[in-house]
Amino acid sequence: MSVTRHVAALVVGGGISGLVCAFALRKAGIDAQLVETSPRPGGVINSVIRDGFLLELGPQSFSATAQLHQLCEDLGISDQIVQAPPRAPRYVLIGDELQPVPLTPPAFFMSSLINGSTKWALLRDILGKSTPPDGDESVASFVRRKFSAQLLDRLVGPLVSGIYAGDPERLSIRSAFPQLYEAEKVAGSILRGMLRLAKTRKGPRGRPTLQTFREGNQTLASAISRKLGAALFAQTSVTEIVKRSDGSFEVRLDVNGRQESLTAQSLVMTTPTDVTGKLLVQLDSQFESLLGSV
Repeated sequence: MSVTRHVAALVVGGGISGLVCAFALRKAGIDAQLVETSPRPGGVINSVIRDGFLLELGPQSFSATAQLHQLCEDLGISDQIVQAPPRAPRYVLIGDELQPVPLTPPAFFMSSLINGSTKWALLRDILGKSTPPDGDESVASFVRRKFSAQLLDRLVGPLVSGIYAGDPERLSIRSAFPQLYEAEKVAGSILRGMLRLAKTRKGPRGRPTLQTFREGNQTLASAISRKLGAALFAQTSVTEIVKRSDGSFEVRLDVNGRQESLTAQSLVMTTPTDVTGKLLVQLDSQFESLLGSV
């Protein structure tokens, strides 16, 4: 098998993390390329127009941040961002019925979406004090420990799916919702901790806003893909990674059924941990067990 090309950095995985990483590297003047197994980059992001309606099969919205807005400016898609009205009603499907999501404390305590024990758990958090466990904790474990399994199933689970398109059992509370982790850490209570943190926060205050794109979140993935152009290789799978004597990597590829290889000075893995573990175990057997524990 002949080596076809050399790159400074190879990004493996064309989800949104890999796309943004490859774009940032190339913006910085680094010769970076990206490989993605599927024909459609974007990972779990998948927007579909059906019968005139926009359906998000992955995450439905994103939090407005300065970094993301700068990225959209760089991509020329800022004018396509739409903001969710903060007071617009939200619903979750329980059985065959749409239930309104309570957006204020009074609405929360009057809602039939959650039972009395879950409401009492919220009061306990306000009046009591808890200590976070050592080490990281999943979003699901955090919500069950602090509140209830019902709150996880009926409110937090749908929220996590809408933003991250992820499994709350596998998402880290520190990574996905660091403000909640910090609130409990500083005050032993989510509400009291959020109030305390708000007093020390610098810069303009305001309720975090959720946004999306007029034609769906696929807009972002598609815009980055267009910018990457020939540096993006879809339908390309990594089959083996070999460390070379000069410190670079030989990466063997299956390009839509055709076997190729390239060398890369640096590798960036943005694939799921199980996929990453299977590829990196060829370099060091410890990777599989380490990544398997994530």
